[in-house]
Amino acid sequence: PFHFEVAFRGLVDPKNLDESLAGVKPLTQWYNSVLEQLIRETPDQYWWLHRRWREPPKKRRQRPAVAA
Repeated sequence: PFHFEVAFRGLVDPKNLDESLAGVKPLTQWYNSVLEQLIRETPDQYWWLHRRWREPPKKRRQRPAVAA
């Protein structure tokens, strides 16, 4: 019932790290950008545990306000 594809996009070698990826923040941004690109290409291959890149629903139900 489950069919997944595994893809490889880019490689970051700590021994030969590009200057633009030096540091945690730029490296994390690079990783997330590559991951987002793959997910947008084939969203059916991503295991949706959260709504990070999922399109927002067309109509959201409004939740009633909780009395304090």
